[in-house]
Amino acid sequence: GSAGGKGQGIFISHMCSEVLNHIDTSPSDTAWVVSRYLEDPLLLDGRKFDVRCWVLLDAQYRVFAFEDGVARTTSYQYDLNDLSNPLQHLTNHCIQATTAEYQQFEEGNELSFTQLDAYISKSSSGSKGWFNDIVPQMNEIINLSFDAAREKLAPVHTDVNQESLSQFQLFGFDFLVDSQYKVWLLEINGSPASRELLKSHMSLSLIDTAILSHFREFQKHENGSPMESDTAEGGKWLYKSTASEVENEDGEGEGGGRKREGQGGDGGGGLRGLTNSGEQTACRLCFVKISR
Repeated sequence: GSAGGKGQGIFISHMCSEVLNHIDTSPSDTAWVVSRYLEDPLLLDGRKFDVRCWVLLDAQYRVFAFEDGVARTTSYQYDLNDLSNPLQHLTNHCIQATTAEYQQFEEGNELSFTQLDAYISKSSSGSKGWFNDIVPQMNEIINLSFDAAREKLAPVHTDVNQESLSQFQLFGFDFLVDSQYKVWLLEINGSPASRELLKSHMSLSLIDTAILSHFREFQKHENGSPMESDTAEGGKWLYKSTASEVENEDGEGEGGGRKREGQGGDGGGGLRGLTNSGEQTACRLCFVKISR
C-alpha cells in the first residue's frame, strides 16, 4: 500500500491483516492505493528494477513515446522472503540514494534501454529482446491507459464555435517486468522527472512535436533542416526530430515508429543516442508516435 510520493509511505507485507491494520491505524484523511505485490520480477544480476518511459500527449490526443527510457535498479539482491529491507524492493532514487551502496553497480542506479536489450538478449540466450518483446507491450498499455482516460483528458469544446485550447502534457509511465517477460503497469506520473542524460534531446523533441508543429511560420523547418534552437555541446550537435518524421502515419513497423539503423522495423523505440557516460552518438532521440 502507498499514500505518498517518491517512494514514501509504502508498506509491504505478506499478510493482508497487517496491511488492513496499517491502514486502519493511519490518519483517517489518508487515501491509500493497495495492490498485489509482483512476486517474480525479472532481475538484473539478482536485483530488482522498474522502468520509466516518458510519454507525450498532444493537443490532438496523439500519443508519442520517447525513444529511450531508463531502468531504475536497487542496490541489494532481491529476496522475497525478506521484507524488512525496503532497499531490496523499492527502486525509487530518493530511497536508494540513502544507502552507501547506491551507484555501486550502475551510475545513478540507471540503465538505458540499449543496455537492457543487451542484458536480456544475453540472459535469454537470444530468445528475447527489449525492443522486440518488451517495448511493444509497454506501448499497448500506454494506449489503453489513454483510451480509458479520454473522457477526462481530451480537450473539451465549451462552445461549438470556439476552438479548444492547444495543450499538451508529458507523463511518466512506470512499469515492472516479470520473470516471464510480461509487462505490468506500476503507476503514471503527471509531472515526471527526467534522466539528466536525456534532457536536451527530450526538450528539443518535445518543443518540436508539441509546440512548433502548431505554428505555420515554422513549417519550413519540417523538412529536417537544423533550427536556430539546435545547440552544440562539447563540439557535437544535438539533433532535433521533425514533425513529419515523428508523425509517420503509415508506420514502418509496430507502434508506428521509424526503422532504425542496426534494427528491423520493430517500431518499439531505443535509438543508440547516448551512452551512460553521456557520450553523444550519431543517432538522435525523439518522441515517436505510438497511438493507434
